[in-house]
Amino acid sequence: MEIQAQLNSAIFEHMDSIEMDDWNRSGRVRDKWQKYRSGGEKPAGKKKAPHKVEKLSPRKGSGSDAK
Repeated sequence: MEIQAQLNSAIFEHMDSIEMDDWNRSGRVRDKWQKYRSGGEKPAGKKKAPHKVEKLSPRKGSGSDAK
């Protein structure tokens, strides 16, 4: 009987830690969803690419080429 109680306790502790991790993750997802629904932030993973790439202009009158 004592061994069964020890096994049950070990299993319960392991499953409890898994459940707490899941509860924590679900809470974070719920918070982000509520912010998204209220217009507070955009959903993660949908980042827009820049429209155009800026070209760097060559420097005039500086560097080792300047005399």
